[in-house]
Amino acid sequence: LAALVRAHREAVAEGGEVRMVLPAARVMRIFAITGLDKVIPRYATLDAALAPLPVIAIRPSSAA
Repeated sequence: LAALVRAHREAVAEGGEVRMVLPAARVMRIFAITGLDKVIPRYATLDAALAPLPVIAIRPSSAA
């Protein structure tokens, strides 16, 4: 688990991310117990993990 946290931190520092493929509920439970499920995105399939994330448009608020 420490290696995953380290990889996540390094990826974020470089502008990237770590995505985990966890098809087994038992492994997902470990992530939930440790809180890693809130930090590292997890997916049930490799296709889902490799899919591009949706782009969110942010409009600047008008200054008053």
